[in-house]
Amino acid sequence: MGCIGTETDDHAETHRGYVAGRYRDGILSDTWTDITRCAERTFIAYVARCGCGWLGDDHPPNPDGYRACQRDLISNHLPRPQHPGRPVSGRPTASSSGDDPGPVIQDPTR
Repeated sequence: MGCIGTETDDHAETHRGYVAGRYRDGILSDTWTDITRCAERTFIAYVARCGCGWLGDDHPPNPDGYRACQRDLISNHLPRPQHPGRPVSGRPTASSSGDDPGPVIQDPTR
């Protein structure tokens, strides 16, 4: 299961977000469950979830709901990159100052 997240160099603040599936009993799947490979109707909803405890809203358990959860996580929870020299894709750009570009948010919807 892929995670979306940011890490600082000292790992003091880490966010590891992923799309979880909500089972019929209300329990959410863990980070190791690849919800896209589970049988149809295994889940009643998809939910953006982060290791820090944050939860997004429920979305339909289909490809559109999966992408909506990814957008929720990136747009509503994960911190924005601190340096404009590094794009969302995670590939560093040339910096005239040589400064570290800082944390990266990888956007899997691209």
